[in-house]
Order: sequence, then C-alpha cells, then structure tokens
Amino acid sequence: MFEKFKRNIYVSIILLLVTSLTILLIPLTDVFSGNTQKVCSYIVGAVFWLSLILGQIIFWIANRERISIEHNLQKKEIKRLSANYPGVLCFFQNREAAVADVTVIISFLLVIAELIFKIKSEWIILSSVSTLIFSFGMHCILNGINYKYIRYVGKLQKENGSNE
Repeated sequence: MFEKFKRNIYVSIILLLVTSLTILLIPLTDVFSGNTQKVCSYIVGAVFWLSLILGQIIFWIANRERISIEHNLQKKEIKRLSANYPGVLCFFQNREAAVADVTVIISFLLVIAELIFKIKSEWIILSSVSTLIFSFGMHCILNGINYKYIRYVGKLQKENGSNE
C-alpha cells in the first residue's frame, strides 16, 4: 500500500511538470494558421487543465492512502508527522524542499521584475511563469506531510532492512 501511495505522489509530480510545460507550448500554436491553430490551442489548453486537475485528484488520493496507512500502523512516530502545517505554509523542511523554495522565490521575483520592466519577450515571460508554477507545486509537495512520510518510511525501511 505504501508503494501505491508513493507512486501516486510521483505521478502527481509528473502531471505538475506536464501542466507547467504546456505553458511553454502556447507560442507554438501561433506557428499554424486557421483551424489548425484553433485545434492546437484547444489541445494545449485541454492538456493544461486535464493535467492540473488530474494531478490534484491523484495527490488527494495519495493523501487519503497515507492517512489510511497511518491508521493501520498506529505508530506514535508516524502519527506525530501529521501534526504539522500544510506544505504551502512551510519552508526549507529538507534539502529537496530548499531547492524548490529558492526556485519559487527567484521565479516569483523574476515574474515581478518582468512586469515592472515591461519585458516583451514572450518566451522569457512564459518560461518564468512555467518555472514559477512547477516550483510552487514542488514547494507545496516537498514541504508537506506526504513527502515527510515518504522520507520517514524510507528511513525506517533502511534501518530495518525491509520493504514494508
């Protein structure tokens, strides 16, 4: 059950990446003209929204799986992990989260600077927004309880030499 939980977290991260990368496809729809441009625009939009919604649903499913695993194990150490704030409110909880946190701060400042200085390059703006979306999602995941749980169970498995 833990492996299914972990797989769902990774799938939601992949879908988050797809969501942010579709933003970079927006200028490519202008290459075409007429109906082809409309179809490409609809496809890019559909992929964006489907990957965003599906990624969130899979993440919520993974969260429910973690809660179910915790109730089945009934260990105080694991229960204690649940008492933290949501990942969106936490910063620098681990090394991976620190990378995401620094990236989200830099990309946010970059987007603000682009607005202030009225940058005209579509690619620069879309790249920064894409990076901001992905890094913000990773900030939330890597600082959150589900990732802490993956790390904690991984540590326990390493200490016990088992694959629970």
